[in-house]
Amino acid sequence: MTRMKKLACSVGLVLVGTAPVAADGTTPKNLKMRPAKTAKPQAPAHWLPFHRIGKRVAQAPDQPTPPPDQPAPPPDQPANPTPPPDQTPPANPTPPANPEQQPNVGQTPNLTDEELAKLAEQETQGEEIISVTGSLIGRKEIDTPSPLTMVDKAKIEAAGITNVGDVLQKVPSQGNALNAQNNNGGDGSTRVDLRSLGSNRTLVLMNGRRIVPSGLGADASVDLGTIPLAMVERVEVLKDGASAIYGSDAISGVVNVITRTDFNGTEATVYTATSQKGDGTNYDLSLVTGHSSKKGNLTFAAGYQDQKSVMAGDRSFAKQTFGFNFCNDQELADDMMNPPDMRTCNTKVLLGSSAVPGGKITVSNAGDPLTVPGCTAKACTADGKGGFRNFNAPTDKDFGDNYNFQPLNYLFTPAKRVNLFVTGHYDLTKNIHTFFEAMYNNRKSEQQLAEEPLFLLQTGTPISADNIYNPFGKDVNNYNRRLTEFGTRNFKQDISTSRVVAGLEGGVPEDFEALKNWKWEASFNYGRTDGTNSTHGDLILSHLANASVRASSTRWRARPAVRRRHRSAAAAFR
Repeated sequence: MTRMKKLACSVGLVLVGTAPVAADGTTPKNLKMRPAKTAKPQAPAHWLPFHRIGKRVAQAPDQPTPPPDQPAPPPDQPANPTPPPDQTPPANPTPPANPEQQPNVGQTPNLTDEELAKLAEQETQGEEIISVTGSLIGRKEIDTPSPLTMVDKAKIEAAGITNVGDVLQKVPSQGNALNAQNNNGGDGSTRVDLRSLGSNRTLVLMNGRRIVPSGLGADASVDLGTIPLAMVERVEVLKDGASAIYGSDAISGVVNVITRTDFNGTEATVYTATSQKGDGTNYDLSLVTGHSSKKGNLTFAAGYQDQKSVMAGDRSFAKQTFGFNFCNDQELADDMMNPPDMRTCNTKVLLGSSAVPGGKITVSNAGDPLTVPGCTAKACTADGKGGFRNFNAPTDKDFGDNYNFQPLNYLFTPAKRVNLFVTGHYDLTKNIHTFFEAMYNNRKSEQQLAEEPLFLLQTGTPISADNIYNPFGKDVNNYNRRLTEFGTRNFKQDISTSRVVAGLEGGVPEDFEALKNWKWEASFNYGRTDGTNSTHGDLILSHLANASVRASSTRWRARPAVRRRHRSAAAAFR
């Protein structure tokens, strides 16, 4: 059993100055790279939970369409003929006196750049300045030259998934990160790995601030399952290196989870789903309640999730393993070190494991051949009557004497999660705001594998010739056995993650002309992860070595614990 603790604490002070051009304040709005302001379309039935924010090219406004009763100009004449001299407009037209009645930028293609700039500035007055992941400079448009993928709350809910990490793992740039389907080698967490550079090279933020790592041991990556889905407003995925802004842990990209900050009311959600076979049932309960005022907001959320397991033996595609032999040269196949049934090109056989409950002895014995009574093959096994027989190789329809370990493995691992989340902000003055976030998450997860396989060549623990259970009179070096006496191997995690953020943010008053576009933030970020990782069914290698060497009745009486392990390792010879 292993216990580990992680602690992360940071204090940050950020000052950012933005010139008017950086904030898109003076750029003509019809030349900005922005999406058209159209009605939000409904998600189609084949919804994909991602919206690519790509580079948009500025386009000139469309020409007005002539009335139906007016004939189109001939091909040899321009679309906009020059007016007669007496109808020539003045060189510098005077804009209307009332700004509210000024024409839209897209309706005035003949204005000069200076006039377009003034008109764009008037149209953008009062718009919100936002910060996009990958940049500390505020802007009025969400467009960015960096490849940014956004997933909003509506698309997350339409996906029918209760873990934000499972949604993000569908991003095409995401590699093979861990999730609940990783049984052998998994730890119950759900992570994201952009560009397959490792999950520790993908920075995960919440509202632009770091989250404490929630892995086991020295794992610096973040478990996205610790973030309550009910509080997620949107997720921004920057699929570009951002180490210049965030540090070396953002080499492959940044995932920024934006939470709900102005929720007013109460929202309760009950979600359940199961498979066609009635297993792998998922229960998810969540509650969000908040109150808003003119100066601030306070939002609280709580959730509980219970994910049941799916066994690999309950699915036809996972209940067994196959071995494949693809080749183009039959002579090469005959020379390969394959079982007889696999010495044919383009064949497959049931594979399984050569570590079997009855044990498997290779006669060659790593250069020191053995003479096994009753066995004439290169590999032998116990016959169940105190003797030995030939080891049967697997075929395409039968495992032979190999062991099928798949039915005891999880195909989808179980887990339980409890999360609490509270956030709030308050306007102290017009230019100073205070904010805080607090989060707690507890995860209990488990993985299960078949019984421990013993391969003496790998462990380097031969069974000594002096061992009282060794009938061959020499060391046994090449011996495999499935230790079914110890039961399945189970790995359990109990992880608790907490995080608290508090700070002040604001901007310089407009009275200070030189610094009127500056903004600042001072925050304190505290995070802690406590975890207990327990393993059952594995062997201690030093104890296994003691059980394989010389044994006497005196030693066994002195060390009964070694005796039990000694007998289990040598039982196949009896």
